[in-house]
Amino acid sequence: MSKVTCFGFRSFGELSHFDKAQQVLEASGDPVEKYRDKMILLLSENKTGYQVKMRGKEMKVRRLKEQQHGFARWELQAAIPFPLSPETIKEVLFPALGLNDAPELDHHEYPMEILLADIVLPHPDLCAVPAFKDARVWEFNGGKVELVSLQLNGDDLWTLGIRNPDADKLSDTLKQFGMEGERNITYSDAIEEFQWKCA
Repeated sequence: MSKVTCFGFRSFGELSHFDKAQQVLEASGDPVEKYRDKMILLLSENKTGYQVKMRGKEMKVRRLKEQQHGFARWELQAAIPFPLSPETIKEVLFPALGLNDAPELDHHEYPMEILLADIVLPHPDLCAVPAFKDARVWEFNGGKVELVSLQLNGDDLWTLGIRNPDADKLSDTLKQFGMEGERNITYSDAIEEFQWKCA
């Protein structure tokens, strides 16, 4: 499986940081989607250029494909339902997490709970961070923008995410939001910078 996503931008902070963005979005019309979501982010001390998340009954692995104007495009490498086979863990998960000293796999299959308990949480280089999202999504300037009330590892904050197939239009969206020049921050970056601890 290989699917390249749009260019993306994300920022984190208090809701007041996104006041102008929220005003512009609400003036443009009603959200096209509202959703609640929960996921677990798997982080590694080894910087591999991959993102691994577990959502529902599935594990998704994405790889950084390219960057343009500071915006990232990610390529979906795998979307695999639980339970995972030892072969999948060895061939997909361990390389994405950069594990050279991979632990032994003693089970015939790995539901999410066993994967976390037996492999992720005991490993000194790995971290599992739960995230809960309450999101509103607008179609805007040829792309989509989500404003999310977020609980990340038990802490409450907000995040604004923008996806657009055109990097120039994404830049223009940031200008309209008064956020031109802000740094693109991934979930992994935010967790490291705000020094959240693993679950």
